[in-house]
Amino acid sequence: MAGDMTLAALVDLGADLDGIRAGLGALPIETIELTPTRVMRGAFSALHIDVKAPDGATHRQWSDIRTMLEAAPLPDRVRTRALAVFGRLADAEAHTHGVEVDAVHFHEVGAWDSIADIVGTCLALEALDVDTLSAGAPPLSSGSLQTAHGTMPLPAPATLALLQGWPVRAGVPGLEQVTPTGAAILSALATPAPFPTQQLIGTGHGAGTRNPDSHPNLLRATLGEGVAMAPEPMDVLRAQLDDMSGELIPPLIDALLAAGAVDAFAMPVVMKKGRPGHLIEALAPPAHADAVAEAFLRHAPTFGVRRHRSWRTILDREHEVVEIHGCPVRFKLGRLGGNSSMPHRSMKTSMRWREPPDCPCLAYTLMHSPPGTDAPKTMTADSTIPTVLLPALLDRIIHATPNPVIAADLQGKVLVFNHAAEKLLGYEAGWVCERMDVRELYMEPDEAHGILGAIRKSSEGVAEDLNI
Repeated sequence: MAGDMTLAALVDLGADLDGIRAGLGALPIETIELTPTRVMRGAFSALHIDVKAPDGATHRQWSDIRTMLEAAPLPDRVRTRALAVFGRLADAEAHTHGVEVDAVHFHEVGAWDSIADIVGTCLALEALDVDTLSAGAPPLSSGSLQTAHGTMPLPAPATLALLQGWPVRAGVPGLEQVTPTGAAILSALATPAPFPTQQLIGTGHGAGTRNPDSHPNLLRATLGEGVAMAPEPMDVLRAQLDDMSGELIPPLIDALLAAGAVDAFAMPVVMKKGRPGHLIEALAPPAHADAVAEAFLRHAPTFGVRRHRSWRTILDREHEVVEIHGCPVRFKLGRLGGNSSMPHRSMKTSMRWREPPDCPCLAYTLMHSPPGTDAPKTMTADSTIPTVLLPALLDRIIHATPNPVIAADLQGKVLVFNHAAEKLLGYEAGWVCERMDVRELYMEPDEAHGILGAIRKSSEGVAEDLNI
């Protein structure tokens, strides 16, 4: 993988080459020529793009390239991505040569054609409206090659620094299959992942300059759209602990989440020999599973971690800020199928309060009204419930209980007639509250005893199919 191969693969995928040429015209370079050619690499047809730029210095300082990109009239996302790629390159070079980042001088990647490769790739991604990138494990070769620094080992030191944390695989010996520019594009713009579930739109092949007999020297790029409710792979990591204080479990869970787990929890278990313990479980993307396993071993008194592959299906998520009792509250909402909101009984949000300082710091719970009712949404926090929310909260409690609740004023007008009362007596609440006197609901003692007996026999405390 190299910069020109990436650019060619994206153009073969459908990115407008004329638009890329126009975007590169925003750089302070007299002329950049992009010449596409259809070539064969092994048994495969691919696109090769020859990038030609004016002769000049190939050594440019990172601070100069950064200033140029910040000043160039490029689309915001193109500029951001290009700066990210060069920033990763600068960090790798600084680490490799032991200098400050701003003092880094790029050699081969400082030439105009290499700059055009990177900016052109970012322009191509914008032309294809690509939001996220993922890639498999890149091949790293062994051997050596000649560079501006002299003879260098393969993989190049900068390539190794750039791909730190990425899964890699063995490449063809003696051939550089991933250049520092290609590694910078991967590490800055993509995430390591298996081939995703998606609706496939197109495929492009970018050819390298070399045409070895050992393998097709090309890079394949695919473009797709996410599929609703598509399951995604997750690794489940577990360990049972019987010698860890409960006070240390929250820091362990924090460490698992910091290592890349998307969820982590603990549950009580009874272990061998009858000892009480905890089962700690974490859910992590495959790319972060090794780091999460290491966090288990570093922060928990366990000698091993079990792991298996699972799949999860999640809702589309968005956030909404609502002002409650003078405080902004951020809610996470789940949606299924575009704009269709999923009706959840409760949603929680963790809040970081800044102003005013006397706002409650615990999580609020949003409780939706039952279908068909006009009861307002209510929220509760710690032991202090805002007075304005109490009536709605009590209304929720009354209607949620399985026991009949009937209340009236001193004149006999029915004020409360909950769902359980409707089920028991067969009257609709609206009709009772509008037309009936509470005394009309009274009954003879024998009937009352029969109802109480039926309630006592019911497993849920509600009399079923009672004939009155």
